[in-house]
Amino acid sequence: MFFHMRFVPGPSFVRTMGRYGWMGVDLFFVLSGYLIGSQLLRPYSRGEAPSIPGFYFRRAFRILPAYLAVLLLYFAVPPFREAPGMAPAWQFLTFTENLRVDYLQHKAFSHVWSLCVEEHFYLILPLLVVMMMRRPGKAKTLALIAAILCTGIGIRAYVYGHNLLPLKAAEDGQFFLRYTEQIYYPTYTRLDGLLAGVVLAIIKTFRRTWWEKLM
Repeated sequence: MFFHMRFVPGPSFVRTMGRYGWMGVDLFFVLSGYLIGSQLLRPYSRGEAPSIPGFYFRRAFRILPAYLAVLLLYFAVPPFREAPGMAPAWQFLTFTENLRVDYLQHKAFSHVWSLCVEEHFYLILPLLVVMMMRRPGKAKTLALIAAILCTGIGIRAYVYGHNLLPLKAAEDGQFFLRYTEQIYYPTYTRLDGLLAGVVLAIIKTFRRTWWEKLM
């Protein structure tokens, strides 16, 4: 809330605290990784396997009805939008809006980017869990965690170095906008937050002694 209040005239402490508002979004993804990871891993602690179709079914009914209702409202009643420009419907229906966002032209409902990240996470994590739990192993798990972590860091470093640094040097006001589009919104630059939550879920499920010490 403080992050978004930076753009409204007010006390200086609001702008100061708003500089750290990004941490709220990161912690949200950590919490999501922990909760969803726990749902998928908990059955294995009982010697069972999670129902992947059941997981997808529950996620769809939790998210899609409200999401589609709001999306219909945005397209059917343009004055309801917070900005005139809006991405094509197919980007919202396929949850790819955060991968193709053009913030200057399509500001309306752009905050759906975080839901797109979540949907990609819901789609991929169950498949990874099933694949890894067929032959579980500490070395294989650590290797996958390291690979995902390094991939996310590598992508951010590449995008920042090749696409954003020239804009920052130019000081033409484009840096923050492109940073938002190319690093803040895409799923592939949000991997480490989700991963941190899943790692906590792994520890809680399979390393109870570690978890109790952490607590």
